[in-house]
Amino acid sequence: MPQYDIVIAANRGPNAIDLINDSPPSGGLVSAIEPALSDIDCVWLSAVPQYKNRDIPLRSAFGTPLISVDIPESIYDAAYNTVSNETLWFCYHNLFNIALEPRFDRRFYEAWEKYKICNEIFANEISNVSQNSATVIVHDYHLSLVPKILRRLRPDLKICHFSHTPFPDCAYFSQLPKNIAPEILEGLAVSDAVGFHSKNWMDNFNSCLNSYGLNANKLFFAPMGINPDILLQETQATGAEDIKKSIEKLKGDRAFIVRVDRIEPSKNVVRGLLAFEELLERWPDLKEKVMLACYLNPSRSSLSAYSAYENEVLKAAENINLKLQTSTWKPIQIIVENNRLQSLVALSLADVVLVNPLKDGLNLVAKEASIVSKNSSLLVLSKEAGVYHQLKEFAFGVDPLNISETAKLLHDALATDRETRDKIHSNLKAICSENTASNWIKYLLKQVS
Repeated sequence: MPQYDIVIAANRGPNAIDLINDSPPSGGLVSAIEPALSDIDCVWLSAVPQYKNRDIPLRSAFGTPLISVDIPESIYDAAYNTVSNETLWFCYHNLFNIALEPRFDRRFYEAWEKYKICNEIFANEISNVSQNSATVIVHDYHLSLVPKILRRLRPDLKICHFSHTPFPDCAYFSQLPKNIAPEILEGLAVSDAVGFHSKNWMDNFNSCLNSYGLNANKLFFAPMGINPDILLQETQATGAEDIKKSIEKLKGDRAFIVRVDRIEPSKNVVRGLLAFEELLERWPDLKEKVMLACYLNPSRSSLSAYSAYENEVLKAAENINLKLQTSTWKPIQIIVENNRLQSLVALSLADVVLVNPLKDGLNLVAKEASIVSKNSSLLVLSKEAGVYHQLKEFAFGVDPLNISETAKLLHDALATDRETRDKIHSNLKAICSENTASNWIKYLLKQVS
């Protein structure tokens, strides 16, 4: 087996260009990082997708070698669903429905043992493909224990773990079982460097370490960048012009507010809909002159909390439309489809982009919107998004729980004159253009060099 000087490990990897597989399109992490690795000699290990014909060397569209980590289905399902998504994800986003969840019962503890096995398998695969003193970048909460296991297997390796979610404060994190919470912290802390998108998440992690009497070798924060040139190329892909004409016909000459999100509880879509309703009620002159289009990607629909939230979103939109629509105007359009090109084209035509998550590790949509915009779109941005502290000077910062404030800021953004709009957007675009994904990945490598 070939060995590499730089190893990337994540639950999900890029799709292989020379294979047809059943994997869904890659998510935000993959789409941002994959192109940035084109000039770096590295390998990417992932559990998903499972590449067929594994004896054939596989590469991503940008040339990165790809290796599947083969994990038995029963182990992977428990680690990915029960521990990572049903428990850690909700903990890290402060979203436990505490009256009912979490449930640390026999099912959970059995799943935790499988989570540990999953991390062991990943660590062994990383060890096998790593050259002496190689650099390993481990991504996200699915692989929290990998750094500690890898340190035991290969003390020569330089290890960076980077979290793409928020990290909760001590009070919230300590809701995890007393034997598991410190195990997660220790698993991460032995890394040569532990990174986050936001100083807030880094500080929370450090406070948790202190409360458990632990220390990290090095902590840092670095908001991930995007790929501006590739984004602009994507908006020119085959079919983009037809999508543009369709959206322009839909919106007509109305002001166009756009949001692009996965359908998940942290994205706060329902409050965004209610804020738009309040906007129309407080400023009735805007009726029939503005519309909100929500491009929502299905996400983890097998989890009951996600499917229930999708139903709440659809119900809220339907109720508002029934209340306010006219024969010639439907105020809210909900498009539930995994169609990245459609989302990018919509963002390019937006007057205002609404990004109001309850908690978000970063939020790439806030950055992508500024690059593809053809209309100097303005950004209404949650102060709880990891990207907020990087973009706050040129965004309308909002408390994601405050529906009335969100409505007011949507109004203010719509009312901004053209000269001011162009100036704000130009500055926002400059920040997002300068902080690229390529610069970001090189910065991570420097943290352990």
